[in-house]
Amino acid sequence: MKKLLLALLIGSCAFCLPTSFAAAQPFHTGYVDNAAFYNVSPTVGHEWMKKARTNGTGFVRLNVYWDTIAPSVRPENFDPTDPADPAYDWGLLDQALKSARANRLTPMLMAFLAPSWAEGPNRHPDARMGTWKPDPAEFAKFGKALARRYNGTFPDPTSPGSTLPKVRYFQGWNEPNLSLYLNPQASNGKLTSPEIFRQLQNRFYSAVKSVAPRARVLAGGMAPIGRPNNVVIAPLRFMRRLTCMKPNGKPQPGCHGFVRADIWDAHPFTSGGPSHEGPGKDDVSLGDLPELREALSNADRFNRIRGVNRRTALWATEFSWDTKPPDPGGLPMWLAKRWVSEAMFKMWSSGVSVFTWLSIVDAPNGTTQIPWGDGAQSGFYFYTKNPFKARAKPSLQAFRFPFVAFKRRQGVYVWGRTPTSRSGRVVIRVNRGRGWWTLKTLKADRFGIFRGLVRTNVKRGRVRAVYRRESSIPFSLKRVPDRYVRPFGG
Repeated sequence: MKKLLLALLIGSCAFCLPTSFAAAQPFHTGYVDNAAFYNVSPTVGHEWMKKARTNGTGFVRLNVYWDTIAPSVRPENFDPTDPADPAYDWGLLDQALKSARANRLTPMLMAFLAPSWAEGPNRHPDARMGTWKPDPAEFAKFGKALARRYNGTFPDPTSPGSTLPKVRYFQGWNEPNLSLYLNPQASNGKLTSPEIFRQLQNRFYSAVKSVAPRARVLAGGMAPIGRPNNVVIAPLRFMRRLTCMKPNGKPQPGCHGFVRADIWDAHPFTSGGPSHEGPGKDDVSLGDLPELREALSNADRFNRIRGVNRRTALWATEFSWDTKPPDPGGLPMWLAKRWVSEAMFKMWSSGVSVFTWLSIVDAPNGTTQIPWGDGAQSGFYFYTKNPFKARAKPSLQAFRFPFVAFKRRQGVYVWGRTPTSRSGRVVIRVNRGRGWWTLKTLKADRFGIFRGLVRTNVKRGRVRAVYRRESSIPFSLKRVPDRYVRPFGG
């Protein structure tokens, strides 16, 4: 069913024809890496953000740890809606946002993990702190304080006469279908996390909008693969419960729940290549994005997702593969250079308008205490404590200047995005063993996207794009079949 739907949506060649809605929208990229950006050293965090900007990215997702910013013990006169309350500790977040502003990066703040006084009663002993039945009313108060502090007019406490940066994008909770972040997922065999999350999301949305009406609020951000015993609820199943929809795309009779959101977020990690689908019918790996897009459209049609637009935008704020080197279980570097570009094309062709890669720099190498699979060696820079000495991976250029080329009966279909996301002439060239020959010149649109069918009898070799003297990584016309690769290596 998944493959049939994919074929219907994007033609017989899964990487040759974009869906109709993707053609008219931008494709922005960014990073999520709190270890690099949310750093106790302003210089270190600032330098990593500077590298992010020079990589052609425009967005940065910052995790907002409610349980760290809020007091661990609630003071008697604490006002959680007041961002100036002395019990709050915003220092590191203020610093990270000022670095983002200095580097012209657009921030998105994702808040999660409740302080103990904002969790529900009867905690299960195995539940992670901060995840047990978070109080939606208290979370809304924190959301209001968050939006107030970063409305562009709040005074910077460390720089008299200056204000803190303005933030437009907010998200309430991370991977709510995963027990690592929200509990309980189920009780007595009945799913409970969708209802818990609905209340958290809707209260958070209303709170943010009450003080920042023009802000945009994300929902979703779900783990991609369902697991037995409701450790992870498959994302499409979770989404249907959240929005009271049936598998056939119709509303659930007698169920009138809805979720407030302007943007839906996906984390479509895959255990294979860019076309790889999750093992379950309700999973959402990269190859399942068309099904997620269809589910979003169905929910929108029946007004079960309520935001500023009738059509809910789609983002993907976490995705990556570990690479080898350094991770012995990671994606070989030669393949990473290809699959990074293919993944970005897959995102764009599925309607994703903002995509943030998980990690700009590798975590430390695996050890006996912290195995390879527990750290992310998915950065585009090898691990270092000093960003000024960072060594880029060969795969970085595929992220900075994504480009793909696929054989078609009439020629070669190409797609890419310029390194600066700006318009201009892009020269398509081919190499068949002796030098590079120009096939065609394309025009990148105002978002830097260029695409088209190059009519040629060339059926083998490597193709690359050249924009203002900068070349993409050559893309082989020889097909690379899917293979099993764990996204976090190990």
